[in-house]
Amino acid sequence: QDFDKKQASLFNPYNESIKNKVLLQNIPIFKTLSPEDLNEIAENAERLHFEKGEYIIKQNDSGDSLYVINDGVVSVYLDNEKGEKIFLAKLGVLEFIGEFSLLTGEPRSANVIAETPCIVIKVSKDIIKDIFSKNPEIYDYVAKILAQRKLQLDKKKNESNTNKDENKNLINDIKTAIINFLK
Repeated sequence: QDFDKKQASLFNPYNESIKNKVLLQNIPIFKTLSPEDLNEIAENAERLHFEKGEYIIKQNDSGDSLYVINDGVVSVYLDNEKGEKIFLAKLGVLEFIGEFSLLTGEPRSANVIAETPCIVIKVSKDIIKDIFSKNPEIYDYVAKILAQRKLQLDKKKNESNTNKDENKNLINDIKTAIINFLK
């Protein structure tokens, strides 16, 4: 089946927005947002289709968006210094990828490849910038979530543990990076 990669529902965009909102309200970094702010994100998010084997995210690319998996399964891989692919995770519906680049502007940290045909919801920096600026309390909450995910990724990369002080410093560093990037 062929999909137009950028096609939203031509018949009823309101239904697409409702579907987007249902998914987005389950994403940890959006849980503290008001229904109005969530609606704004849902209405402006973009639905994209990927075929099996297509890259959704390529490691080291620049990025300013996150993707929420609406349908399908993706695999997350890391290219190490030796050029080997290291499997990190298999993700499905309601899981999200690319949040670090969206919120800090850092390059993509891993490859994400569609294992099956996928539909994802793309949320870009432009959509969330104003919403985050209206909700400054969200920075601490989101920085903590991103720090946990980054530590998990780093642990898989290095197979090493970090202590609580390093974790607290990482949370503060990430919070600062988010605030600076979204200004």
